Amino acid sequence: MYTVPFQNPWHVLQPTMYRMLPTQFAKAFYDTGALRLSSFTEFHKHTDEQRFDGDEGVGYLRHDDHLPDGRATFISATTLYGRNAYVLCGSMSDSADIARDFGTDNRIVIYDTTNFACDISSRIPGFQSGSEGPCIYIRGRMFQASLGDLSQLITDPPPTPAQVSQFLTTRLGPVPYYLKVPRFIPQLEYRLVWLTHYEVNGYLDIEVPHARKYCGPYNPNPYA
Repeated sequence: MYTVPFQNPWHVLQPTMYRMLPTQFAKAFYDTGALRLSSFTEFHKHTDEQRFDGDEGVGYLRHDDHLPDGRATFISATTLYGRNAYVLCGSMSDSADIARDFGTDNRIVIYDTTNFACDISSRIPGFQSGSEGPCIYIRGRMFQASLGDLSQLITDPPPTPAQVSQFLTTRLGPVPYYLKVPRFIPQLEYRLVWLTHYEVNGYLDIEVPHARKYCGPYNPNPYA
């Protein structure tokens, strides 16, 4: 739990994150700190219904900005996120049903997600920034936001895709990394996301023995 400096303290309650894995991989983490980070590209390769989501990293934005003179402007845009991101997913529920749906029998219990993620960031080449949070379940991944001044997008010649992407990233922050459709609600997913300065494909296998201090003890048979 974190306390924000303020006249009247404001407490941020972190969830416990359960990274569900087969026993051999959970034990490897507790033995040596061995951990595999995935990517949005890998998410697209899952073949089982519980994990496959072909639109991971995609968000459909509707800009709704009511102007002072009473007029309104509406802009729809598709945002593509995650091409430079590593991801670690878990659940906020230590549920045997969720573990069974994923075909796993064990888990890593992460009590301090923020320090755990910061420790891992030191082992990621080209790490730039990161975020964490619960997934946001929205039908069709359509979310609404006000982008403010759009003058950067109304130019001649038009802005490049890279410029549009940078504009949206600045205005929207990490929200699109956490969008999921409602059929995944039972998973109660919590994510850690690390951004790099290069395109990410596949997995990243690392060893982070110091990160184990932010986790609960190993249990060889947690769902017995």
